[in-house]
Amino acid sequence: MRPPLEILDLHVQALFNLDEFGRTVASNTLSFESAPRFYIGRAEGEVVALVRQDVPALMAADMLELASSEPPHTSPRTPPRFAGNYYESLAEDGPIERNYFGPAYWLPPSVVVSPPEEARLLTEADGELLAPHFAWALADIQAGQPVFGVIRDGAVVAQCSCSRRTKRVVEAGIEVVEAYRGAGFAKDCTRAWVREMRERDLIPLWSTTWENEASQAIAARLGFEMYGTDWHLA
Repeated sequence: MRPPLEILDLHVQALFNLDEFGRTVASNTLSFESAPRFYIGRAEGEVVALVRQDVPALMAADMLELASSEPPHTSPRTPPRFAGNYYESLAEDGPIERNYFGPAYWLPPSVVVSPPEEARLLTEADGELLAPHFAWALADIQAGQPVFGVIRDGAVVAQCSCSRRTKRVVEAGIEVVEAYRGAGFAKDCTRAWVREMRERDLIPLWSTTWENEASQAIAARLGFEMYGTDWHLA
């Protein structure tokens, strides 16, 4: 099944908060950390480019004009055609601290996700279980964001929660304590999370870096399909 034509736009809406001029202000998370200075999302037949609100106006206009000539995503691991130009422009305004590049996925409605084996919904009553490794997740739970976890040795050792969400889509955020990796806990937590998101009539999304092969493997095993790529400079 092909993704909806607007899936990249929905993904971008989940990633960032924009000002009235269409500039990125912050990442769409509970902590509202700073957005990257420049972002390009590419999918079949579509390219979305965004510049952060503090990038000088003339520089932003030049970068967006250049981005309008970018070809859509064809070979997934190929960076944007004008990546070097964007890098040089932003470097004039300040050092590039981070370069992100990776695949973006969606989960087609036709994919059947089996019930989890161990993962369960966590509540405020699980605060002591979250404290050793995922104390921050309690704030998500208190804000009404569902968090699913696997409990071992008296603590939550793996969790899947909503890293970003809108009224239509939601993106998975998965973490597993290093000592417990490789046991299938990430997949189990994500199964529980996906089933809940579908109950809420939300489209599950997933994104990661090309370097994170473990994340890509989990996405593939769960049936997520790549539809495009994210590339940004911070």
